[in-house]
Amino acid sequence: MCGRFTSTAERAAIAERFAARLPEALTERYNVSPAQGVLTNRRGEGDERLADIMRWGLVPHWGRDASIGYKMINARAETVAEKRTYGKLLTSRRCLIPADGNYEWRRGSGGGQMPVRFTLAAGDLFAFAGLWTSWVDKETGELLDSCTIVTTTPNELVAGVHNRMPVILPAASEDGWLDPELALADVLALLVPYPADLMRAHAVSRLVNAGRNEGPEILVSDPDDEEARALVTSLGGAAGGSHAVAPTTAAPATTSTEANASRTETASSSRRKITARTTVQITNVPTSGMTTVTSPRSIASMRAR
Repeated sequence: MCGRFTSTAERAAIAERFAARLPEALTERYNVSPAQGVLTNRRGEGDERLADIMRWGLVPHWGRDASIGYKMINARAETVAEKRTYGKLLTSRRCLIPADGNYEWRRGSGGGQMPVRFTLAAGDLFAFAGLWTSWVDKETGELLDSCTIVTTTPNELVAGVHNRMPVILPAASEDGWLDPELALADVLALLVPYPADLMRAHAVSRLVNAGRNEGPEILVSDPDDEEARALVTSLGGAAGGSHAVAPTTAAPATTSTEANASRTETASSSRRKITARTTVQITNVPTSGMTTVTSPRSIASMRAR
């Protein structure tokens, strides 16, 4: 599965890479978690690219409430065309989910979870293959846009840590993924593991294990976590961390309050800046420390477009 990822690039770099206008307050994210708002990139009229903030965790139109999204953060490539929830979306509602890394875990000898971050070899931006849909809240009449990340079997690198990996699309395949005219067989042919020799593994801090933690210090491996560092070294990765930053120079830990405030500001800005189609409300969840997207836009506003 893919349960956490990073999007640490600057806004300008993301906007240029995906040819879309982004919310001005979009900030770097080091621990993106389910039910949070994530940036998506999809095709608009003609060759136009649209940037939207959607809730990560697909909420199908038949769902009773948005909580079902926690069970649908991923869609398996092997069965995605056969499932009623995903089949129609595969032909009509494909999207890109920009990122620059994702986390997977392997249990250590002491029972704890050892996190590993996987990136492209050069650390470049990339896109996960995503699907999206809309769900109506029958109590409020509001419409929620949500998305899921397609996963596949792991390549040789990721297999040393986990038995699944997200579908990372080669840059040359992104337009095809978004092309509504692409034949289903060709769409499915894109859902394969990214080449292992074009990726890299990095040791990171176990701070990432808690969804409430956020900040660049997550990318710096714990200096006393020898087991995790040895695991990444065995994979041919960077035992020192993703950004080659010495632990003594890591930024002070970001508190959950600061992280939530930053994510709330980002969502509020996107409500004003992206398009009339995207209105994102953020709710802090004290029990988990996460920031969740609850109700992005109303049917009335859609009809007014």
